[in-house]
Amino acid sequence: MRLTAACRAVPLCLAAGALPAAAADVARYSGFFLGQGEGEIELRVPAIDARTGLATARAGVGLPGCAGAFAGRGRLTGRTLALAPLEPAKGAERCRVTVVFDPDGRGATIEESECLAFHGAACGFSGRLARLASGAEAALVGRWTCEGACPDEELAFGIGREGRRFSSWRQARPSILGGRWRLAGRNLSVTRGGQTLHEWRVAKVADDRVVLLDRRARAELVLTRAPD
Repeated sequence: MRLTAACRAVPLCLAAGALPAAAADVARYSGFFLGQGEGEIELRVPAIDARTGLATARAGVGLPGCAGAFAGRGRLTGRTLALAPLEPAKGAERCRVTVVFDPDGRGATIEESECLAFHGAACGFSGRLARLASGAEAALVGRWTCEGACPDEELAFGIGREGRRFSSWRQARPSILGGRWRLAGRNLSVTRGGQTLHEWRVAKVADDRVVLLDRRARAELVLTRAPD
């Protein structure tokens, strides 16, 4: 097989002996996934590099009495994303999480190997998932601290079977609970009970940092991802 210059520069590509998935497939496989297995499992894959196939992903699992979280980086080859921990835990240097996406990208099977250090003994990251949101929406999911023209000190964007949930806190006290959020292109809005509470434009998105522009106050908000 003749490899491109971009592939020759990446050791993982040489080791795998395969090129990344086609660019058209990459967007199909990014997103927010939720499902069941060894607990309720969520997987967030905000984006996959169309040139290299590299991606950063986060998985979480929970059930009564057991929970866990995993952040990993790896390469998409065909429909398979193989992830190694971003920060290996002691005794879990060989931990690997493998995601095999359905051909249409609407679902995925996730399996783990030697990852007990990242969760309790009664739960795990293996199971069956369904895609609930796009990669752009997945990038927003989580809890954030806010600087700048912020309505509150902490904001949280969630996705579940009941929809897209929004909450915020001021001085560690709830400010908004039961809100709903919607992303249309780069326009992000928050509503509750039919009333629009916030309207922002997404200026920049990264795994750990988001910049929003307040459309009413014409001011900037900088969100930094809170620790898991």
